[in-house]
Amino acid sequence: MLPTTGRPRAVLLMTIRVRNLRTSSAHGLCVGYDRILSQSTVLLLRCWCNPSEFMEHGSVLPEDILILEDYPVHGSLHMVEYGITSCNSTGWGKSPEHIRLGKCGLVGDYWKELCIEVSFEGPVVGFWTDAVDLDSELTVIERGTGCSLPFRRLALAAGTQKVHAGAGSAAASRVSACCMFSSGSVHSGCLKFEWNSTDLHRLNGLSTNRDGGGLHLELLAQTDLHAGGFQRQEKSI
Repeated sequence: MLPTTGRPRAVLLMTIRVRNLRTSSAHGLCVGYDRILSQSTVLLLRCWCNPSEFMEHGSVLPEDILILEDYPVHGSLHMVEYGITSCNSTGWGKSPEHIRLGKCGLVGDYWKELCIEVSFEGPVVGFWTDAVDLDSELTVIERGTGCSLPFRRLALAAGTQKVHAGAGSAAASRVSACCMFSSGSVHSGCLKFEWNSTDLHRLNGLSTNRDGGGLHLELLAQTDLHAGGFQRQEKSI
């Protein structure tokens, strides 16, 4: 890990949630590339805590094993492409495109409400978001009918439920980042996601008051593929 002080040399690419198997604690991890080497392929784990000055001594060690919190295997689902048709003001004036997986993430202005409308082709059965503690703040609206869509989070995939807690630490609860619509498939082609709050302290380190960052969103569809992990649907040109 590379905790930073002052102005970091690494350019922030994205934030992800990871869990330390030794301590069972989960934090947002800043991932970027080395600005000095100018090679986008040289990835750096900038810091264990977000922002870096919140990191406590001994919270992460070189031999620690870190696991990705929000990427369980759901072989029956794949991510589908979507367009962004509207978005309200965002923190640091970030482009709405930053809400996509692999970007730095998005929050509302001053961590308040975030409202984003997306368009898609074909049926979707749910969505993926790493804002796992903000479900009570989220409403999903089907634009064709104006109705809100209830959703539930999937159970973690087999083999991902166990967390080996270190001495004196309790295993925190873990939930899947995948949410399924209770009503089944949605065919309208346009959904609005409204978070009443994107509270900094409920984003598990995905956002900071230093470098931005925030939650991510992807749409999910059923797939017949049996390969493990997420499969992003390719569009033919």
